[in-house]
Amino acid sequence: MFPELKELSEPRLIAWAVAVASLADTAGRANAAQIKSIGPLEGARAQADGTILTWKTLRLVGAARDGLPFFIEWGDRSAHPSQTSPAGCTLASFAIEHMNVEDLRRSLGSLGVAAAVRPGPRVRLRARLDTPKGEVELS
Repeated sequence: MFPELKELSEPRLIAWAVAVASLADTAGRANAAQIKSIGPLEGARAQADGTILTWKTLRLVGAARDGLPFFIEWGDRSAHPSQTSPAGCTLASFAIEHMNVEDLRRSLGSLGVAAAVRPGPRVRLRARLDTPKGEVELS
């Protein structure tokens, strides 16, 4: 799903997801904005308790390069992983650094996505987590 992994020389965030109620609607918005998409692609995995978690994803062509998310629609009978995962960590903030802030904001808006976008020399995802051991930043 992420061919960019082969090119990494150091650990960093390369993708982010947005949960949606309808991938069909999201694909329609992407098409209207002339953003090429791939999918929906079905996925599933067994959880520790034996239940099956199901989902569908929609990828945008060039998303990692452009700072755009991929989209996920959780299965109707699947509990969202945040409901079954151990407690303790929360996402305190998320931002995207980008060379062309207004273009990225416009693209995100056309997809129905709100996210903090800040100027930067390259595309960079930044997530700040509050954990039991203090604040951690991933980028």
